[in-house]
Amino acid sequence: MINRYYHKYATKNPNGEHRITESGLSEIFQKIGLHAFTEKNGIAYIYQEIDINKDTNVSEEELLKYVYENFVQNDALTKYKQIEQKEKEDKVNDVEEEEEEEDDEIPEDLKDLDPSVRVQKLIIRSLQMMSFGTLIVLIFSDPMVNVLSDFGTLTGINAF
Repeated sequence: MINRYYHKYATKNPNGEHRITESGLSEIFQKIGLHAFTEKNGIAYIYQEIDINKDTNVSEEELLKYVYENFVQNDALTKYKQIEQKEKEDKVNDVEEEEEEEDDEIPEDLKDLDPSVRVQKLIIRSLQMMSFGTLIVLIFSDPMVNVLSDFGTLTGINAF
């Protein structure tokens, strides 16, 4: 699998040898599911670590040796997958905690109701409150405009 991706993202140097760049290495790690590993450690650092002979080119052998030693032989890939799974579970737990916090915003008299009934009651309550607010605006807006207009006339301030 790594061989296939290596040849897909590798470029030929002037000597005709296939070599991989940092961006190609990043693409390979994403394809094999190790993109989070590169994000944590930095692709430049990993690239330098893989480049054993320090010729600023990563050969296929260097890449395979690195992957084998760090992920296969040491069973680090399994550990990495376990860490990644735990992070996903933590995110799910965070979402569940946020949902629990949102439950605190539901009025006390509606908490024990069935969710479909609760939604209906919340919609009815919100419509009642919006209607009441609109009624208040309608009742007080016209007299308030008259008061402000009279105040403008008394002080000599033009309306526009």
